[in-house]
Amino acid sequence: MITTGSILQVDRGCYHPLHLLLLQLAPIFLFTFRRSQTPGASCKTRPPLVAAPSKTLWISLVALALSLPLFAQAIVHLNHVATLAMLMSLILLAENIFAQILTSRARRIERICGIIAISFALFVVLFDEYKLTVNGLLFGLFALGLAAIGKTLFLSTLWTDGSQDNVPGKLSWNTAVRIMVSVAFVATMAWATMIENTLSAVESFYKIGPLHIVLNLALVFGCLNLESIAIRRLQQQSSIYSSVTPTLFGFAGLSSSYRFWSTRRSYSSCWQIAVFVSIFVLSFVRGWDSPAPFNMGEKAGAEDFGIDGLGHAYLRVRPTSDVEARSAESHLDEPENIQQSTSILERSLARGCKAWSESTFSGASYMAWAFGIWCIFSYLNFSLDTQASIQSRHIPTLDLAYQPEIDLDIVLNMYDENPTSTASMISEIRSLPNIANKTTRVLIYYKGEEQDDGRLEALKQQTGATELIKLPNIGREGEAYLNHIITRHDDLARHTLFLQAHVHNAWELKRRIKHYFVPRTGVLNLGFSEACDCDDCWDRHGWHDDISKVYQSVYSGTCSSALLSNKGQFIVSSERIRGLDGNIYNGLREALVDPTSWAHQEPYLRGRKDSMSAPRFGYTLERMWWILFQCSEMGIVNTCPTLLSGTRSGGELADCQCLDGAPAEVL
Repeated sequence: MITTGSILQVDRGCYHPLHLLLLQLAPIFLFTFRRSQTPGASCKTRPPLVAAPSKTLWISLVALALSLPLFAQAIVHLNHVATLAMLMSLILLAENIFAQILTSRARRIERICGIIAISFALFVVLFDEYKLTVNGLLFGLFALGLAAIGKTLFLSTLWTDGSQDNVPGKLSWNTAVRIMVSVAFVATMAWATMIENTLSAVESFYKIGPLHIVLNLALVFGCLNLESIAIRRLQQQSSIYSSVTPTLFGFAGLSSSYRFWSTRRSYSSCWQIAVFVSIFVLSFVRGWDSPAPFNMGEKAGAEDFGIDGLGHAYLRVRPTSDVEARSAESHLDEPENIQQSTSILERSLARGCKAWSESTFSGASYMAWAFGIWCIFSYLNFSLDTQASIQSRHIPTLDLAYQPEIDLDIVLNMYDENPTSTASMISEIRSLPNIANKTTRVLIYYKGEEQDDGRLEALKQQTGATELIKLPNIGREGEAYLNHIITRHDDLARHTLFLQAHVHNAWELKRRIKHYFVPRTGVLNLGFSEACDCDDCWDRHGWHDDISKVYQSVYSGTCSSALLSNKGQFIVSSERIRGLDGNIYNGLREALVDPTSWAHQEPYLRGRKDSMSAPRFGYTLERMWWILFQCSEMGIVNTCPTLLSGTRSGGELADCQCLDGAPAEVL
């Protein structure tokens, strides 16, 4: 689900995770229903019985169902497949260990230590992650929490009822899946109705093509079938070493490695990989999630000495009461049964030794396969990370002759924001260690309704602005930025910080400036970056446009892919600004302010809403600043940490920006 969801939602632009989940759930329901009705199914193909209906079972199925739409959202907002795979695998491993603690007294202390170690690993993986987002954390943690609760209760119920053949009315695996899918479908449908557009979702599915949808569903069915096999193995308890650890370990590696062949890569730190691999190796060696081995101190019931002998008693021991134990002992002490019991015990021990040998070899083979995958993943991760993936595909044209007198201009677009909070933000930015010693100006372009000169002067004093320029409310912040570039073309500071008066993520923005703003900064994005195909450019917020003409006017070449900026907040050098033909800036501003321009007419609008104060082209301009300032390092999308994460382990100054001058430095 993680891998296929990432392929469709991130690489193919299908940003409708809830509708995609509905598309997956419907055929799963029909598939399990038809399979359970198939006549003449053999024991091997017949859906395994799970457990008798109980409150615990219902709670587990509902929790698992509610986790599915949360996972679908987490895939979109936490766009790092390796981290999602690590977190999911660690949670599933913890669930299996915790279920063993609930159902068996054997080795409880050691398994509790295993849970503590896994909790530490979860902390390290999250702490060292550089693609964290608030929504990704919320959806991901809630999904993992519900999945952990549901799976733990499900496994404890499975192992409790699965060992008892006389429990009436057991549900089959397919019935349990149908119940879970039904709850998930209803919850997802309700949520999708509130936050997603169904027509837009259908259009997205049509755009990505039926082949990718079919592949997605096929992989989901395959995972469901593997889960059914795993449930049957858990019920049979047919191995001393559980295959859960190496299986999770291996599939997490496969899911993580896929991203290196994706257009949008992401990297894991050495600490994340080291801790994750260590936990799974320890789990396998110590057998944290394996069925408890036979303990000679625990007494088996007399019924275990049947025709099939102690083969299953070796693996599945049921504690008995003192009365039952004494009864069993007296039964075994009878002279006529001593010889028979001894023979059965010898055969049972022989079977146990054989089972131990086979399961050890099988587990070691699985683990070697999984470890090999992670070795390949680690090689790709660090080799691709250190290659010149962030080198420019285009050498920018810079105006090196211009000599500015001011170090930094802080340019704000203001409408009706609180002047006190604006002044506080400006003061905090000016006090940053890499800005405090610079000569700065604050220029506010005011587009509010206030017209009185006296009040405008008071507003200037309140905000601490060097200048306050009144502009008509046209063209959003993009027009204000272009106005500044055009009118101050010969009076630009060495660097200009463009902001809106209401800053998105103010604390994270100041941290990025502190970590990345240096004298050689060419253009530094203070939002988040994405990449797209020029002819069919889109992002996760529903924006869609053709930017190929603007790209060609800047680079004088064919556009295949381009970087997108977001939130309208960035720092750019005067060398970059003046390196672009001034006619391009004039043409873009004219498109915004002239109501008869192409930007306010068909066919460009294609029926979309447009106004002079909020032009449709203004949203496109917000995403084109990377292009205008000649920054084409596509690797920035992969290497730049989110504002929430701040920095990346082993990262460089060039992770989030295009630099002017010398090669990149390490942070």
